[in-house]
Amino acid sequence: MAEFQAAERACANAINALYGGTQYRAHDGDGRAEPGEYGYSAQQLAAGMGAQPGLPWGEPFGTDPGVLAFLLAGIRQMLAGTSMLPSPPAGGTPEQNAAWWASLSPGVRQALVLTSPGLVGNLNGLPARARDQANRARLGTEKQRLDAEIDRLRADLPPRGGPGYDVTHHEELRRLEQLEAKRASLKEIGDTLKLGDRQLLVLDLSGDRAEAAVAVGDVDTAEHVAVFTPGLGSTVDGGLERYDEQMRQLQYQSERRLRQYGGEEVATVTWIGYQAPQQYGDSGLAGQAEAGADDLAEFNRGINASRADDPHLTAIGHSYGSTTTGMAVQQPGTGVDDVVVIGSPGMGTSDVEDLNVPAGHTYAVEARGDYVADFGRFGADPNQMEGVTNLSAREEETVDGEQLSETTGHATRDKDDPKNGYLAQGTTSQHNISTVVAGVPEQAVHDDGRGFGDYLRSGRWLWVR
Repeated sequence: MAEFQAAERACANAINALYGGTQYRAHDGDGRAEPGEYGYSAQQLAAGMGAQPGLPWGEPFGTDPGVLAFLLAGIRQMLAGTSMLPSPPAGGTPEQNAAWWASLSPGVRQALVLTSPGLVGNLNGLPARARDQANRARLGTEKQRLDAEIDRLRADLPPRGGPGYDVTHHEELRRLEQLEAKRASLKEIGDTLKLGDRQLLVLDLSGDRAEAAVAVGDVDTAEHVAVFTPGLGSTVDGGLERYDEQMRQLQYQSERRLRQYGGEEVATVTWIGYQAPQQYGDSGLAGQAEAGADDLAEFNRGINASRADDPHLTAIGHSYGSTTTGMAVQQPGTGVDDVVVIGSPGMGTSDVEDLNVPAGHTYAVEARGDYVADFGRFGADPNQMEGVTNLSAREEETVDGEQLSETTGHATRDKDDPKNGYLAQGTTSQHNISTVVAGVPEQAVHDDGRGFGDYLRSGRWLWVR
């Protein structure tokens, strides 16, 4: 009932925003009928009926989400056909998009979320809450579309059998695999959102693989925002939930650092908004990083443009994601205040002055036994670059006496040992990253992170014990 009434309000508000009329809201629960109030929230209904089991109109015996979908689809189709809905600036920058959105009335904004969720959800410069609402609205319809495509493709494929089947039907099978991976991505996104306190800031199914960005916390209001870009082999269906959990833990640790400073809020974002290469043998690795960097730079600009204040923005990149991150912050005006690269094969440059961040605000973490980081492929090894601050990944003790464990190898969290990894709970590396995200890098523990691979590369391996 609450969902149906919410749908009625959304539809009426969208129409009235264009043609004039009341903007409806749910009853505030004060017992008085006031102009513009219509329907109740699920919480109000639950509270009102809590004293006695059952509802006045009887117990529900089933649900029919198709009714709501049909109603909303009809309104979308009607409104999408009118030229009265405003459009954002063609090819607009995040700053231009933000100014356009600010010029609209609340009713027109809601109409756009309802009729053009694909536009609103992925438009850099718009508030996180609007993008989240729009992208969530697409999850069901996108799944239905993928289901239909998968069923049609399977029906067109002949039964498996005979020599050369995979070769003959290679393109159809590849397409089917892509569609099934995208459908699995939607499930991964949905499962992540169910955890609560999440915002879906990117949902793009137009490429070979799904792209998404999910925030823990409120990107619109948090004083500190961190955007994490994973690297080689990362996919939404294969990694979003895992990375999201690491971002939740990083948010917790960062806010823990801030408690003595008044308890400011932190939001952390998992950004899989690019087509990350799936193996080192992929051709055009540098080109894929550059393409991803363009999208990441625009996403970061959008966070700053969407807000009236200036949040403390940290860009974090792991492995190949650090290359994408490094290339992104070489672009002007991204609003990034701090950069942290972990297990980095290079930031696309050998000169820290190429990065458009304040001097002294670029950090590197390199663990013992991380040979991907040791043999930098995309520019100089960051932990050997002048102007980069090296943070420890070794076993350490903080100034407060907290014992922290060492990270070894290359993973953000080792699948065989969840307590090991750059972003694993209780590690020195996670502690250090959290201090940067929280804007209190003076609490970090420093170490140059140099090991056998670094000295071997520099030709000084004979002196390493």
